[in-house]
Formats: sequence, C-alpha cells, structure tokens
Amino acid sequence: MADTDYREVYFEEPETLAMKLRSDFVQYAAGRLRGALTAEGADEDTVVAVQGVACLFGFTRVSLVLQQAARQRYEVLGISGPIFDPASDEEAFKNTPAVSGVTPAEADHAGKFVVLLEPVAAGELARAVAAGVVPVRVDVPDEDFPYRLAEVTDGSAANLTAVKRGSAAILWREGGTGVQWALVRLGILPEPAVFPVDLTQYGGEQGDDQTPATWTYDVTDPFTSETLASAVDPVAAPHKWQRPSVGFMIPATFGYAHWDADGELVLGWINEVADQEPCETSESEP
Repeated sequence: MADTDYREVYFEEPETLAMKLRSDFVQYAAGRLRGALTAEGADEDTVVAVQGVACLFGFTRVSLVLQQAARQRYEVLGISGPIFDPASDEEAFKNTPAVSGVTPAEADHAGKFVVLLEPVAAGELARAVAAGVVPVRVDVPDEDFPYRLAEVTDGSAANLTAVKRGSAAILWREGGTGVQWALVRLGILPEPAVFPVDLTQYGGEQGDDQTPATWTYDVTDPFTSETLASAVDPVAAPHKWQRPSVGFMIPATFGYAHWDADGELVLGWINEVADQEPCETSESEP
C-alpha cells in the first residue's frame, strides 16, 4: 500500500484502489493497531486512538479492522510471564495458570510460547496450547534439509519457523517450502547441543608414511537415516577433527556433531583410527 500512488490510481483505476483498501489495507491497519496494543509497556489500561476512520466509508468497516487486530486462532504468542503474581495473589496463581502473551522474539521466547485455540482481543483471556499436539502454520525455508523441528518466528505471531534445533516437533506438514499447515508437538526438550551421527566414506585416500589421510564422509542421522551433510571433510573448517600429519587411517563410521550459530553441521569427533600393524620381531641368534 505504501507504494501506491493513490491519486493516480483513483482517477485511472478506482476499482483497483478499492480492492486494495478492502484487502491489503485492513491487514495493514490491524497490524499497526495490534502492534500498539502489544508494545512493550502496554497493559490493560493502554488506550490507542484510531483517527480518520470516516475516510474508510465505502471501502471497509472499522469493525473489520478491529476484528483483524485481535489475535487469531492458531497464532503463536511468546510467554512474557504469569498474569497473576504469586507474591500478591498466590491463590489466583495456583488456581488459574494463565500467562501473558506477546509477539514472539527469538531471543526471549524460544521454547517459551503458546498456540492460540481461539481468537482473543488485547487484554482478554483465551484458551491456548503450551504442550501437546496442535495445528499451526510453519514456514519451511528450503528443501535442503529434512526439517523435523520448529521454533518461534522472530517478530511474528503468524507462524513457527522450521529449524534444525528447536522446541517443537513437526509430526506432519503439507510439504514443499514456505508457510504451510503442520501438526506439531509442543513442549519437547530441545535436542542436545551434541548429537550422534553415522558416517559413510564418500571419497579421499587412506594416507601413507609420507602423506595424511584425506577421507571425506556422508553424514546421516542414526535414528532416521536422513542425510545431514554430504562429502564432508572433517578436518576443514568449521569441523574440529584433527588427523595425524602422516600415516594410514581407517575410515570412520560414527561420530558426534553439533549445529553452529549459522545452522552449519560441525563434526567434533569421529572414530577414525590409525591402521597399525605389530612390529616384526627378530629371533636372537644363539
């Protein structure tokens, strides 16, 4: 909408402008209103003035904007804390496990969020899921990795985002990339920072008494057999494995890895071992 030259469009294509006002503008205005109501420092006493509503006559209704401003069913909200403070109202805290929901921030709400089961206006109560299986939209960024986990989307309540390490398990999704419906299980423990991997030799050489081994590997999940990375050189950055500078090495079949901050697989340890033979002994002459 901000890129629309309203005057030119109005005189040349009034129907086009009307269509944008009926669709795009409603979501835009509702998003601005929702943002003001859920901004840091806003509470149940916050008042937001909506000016200029008369100019919308014939295009949309204020009630539609207000309806869109409410949080919708299956949106994702970060947990900012309990509504009832046990220090001031212990009974309410124990009897009503209600939390305050805000637009998720990745740094604050990873693993600390709910999915709404019904629409809710700012300052009102609604049912939500904090643990268990629930439908929700998930944004799948690409098909280069078999995503099985999801986490909050920074700055958006519309959907979760498929990630390599997250706190929600994707049980099923529509397929492909982009925002799509999925069934997820909330409340799982995040995967450990270090996890086991299976290794299959991809290429390279064994090495000898003058040159180092150069084995490379395909890396797979030992539980699902899904490929996590291909043709990995375990001694090249960002991997941490160190080989002897020379010598025969037997290819690895197993190791431990983690995901770095950029979402890259990092091999930390693999079970490559030196190919050794017992030294020949000579019998001493009598």
